[in-house]
Amino acid sequence: MEYFAGLDVSLRSCAICVVDSKGTMLLERELPCEVSDIAECLSLFPHPVERVGFEAGTMSQHLFFGLQAEGYDVDCMEARQVNAALSAMRNKTDKNDARGIAQVLRTGWFSRLPVSSYFLLTAPPALLNRISSDRAFRLDNARFKLFSSGSQTTSNNAAAPMPPPTHMDVTTYFTQRRLPSKRACPTCLAPVMP
Repeated sequence: MEYFAGLDVSLRSCAICVVDSKGTMLLERELPCEVSDIAECLSLFPHPVERVGFEAGTMSQHLFFGLQAEGYDVDCMEARQVNAALSAMRNKTDKNDARGIAQVLRTGWFSRLPVSSYFLLTAPPALLNRISSDRAFRLDNARFKLFSSGSQTTSNNAAAPMPPPTHMDVTTYFTQRRLPSKRACPTCLAPVMP
């Protein structure tokens, strides 16, 4: 039998609920929102937990990579879908939300979100800028080679050739926004006294 753990995460606390593949609730706890506490609670559960799931939020990266490092299969779910699934519940509490998240995880009615890596979160901005500019340079170089070699399109229709890459800085100038006149907004006018 498979077991699924749903987490309702806030900044300081975390409600956890474990259900089996039939939907029976087997464990409900309120814990501090720390990876070590959650992993300890799941390891003390008598059966191996198949998957752990929570909705996307401020603690997503921390919990995702922390629980993955502990050896759990972790799913970060799209918050709008989880909210839509939980909106039918009568009492909205952390424990009930954790129970609903575990049921959504069990049924598979959610979209799995990709979580950014720790490298992207902790790398210095100068390094990230260099990596992205190197990537853009390689892509532009490949486009230029494709254009200059005169490669043919796969269809029989003639297509316009891709222009060579240009490295132009495009600057957008914003104009000041005009406020509407008082004539356009009759409620702004002073009342006419007879």
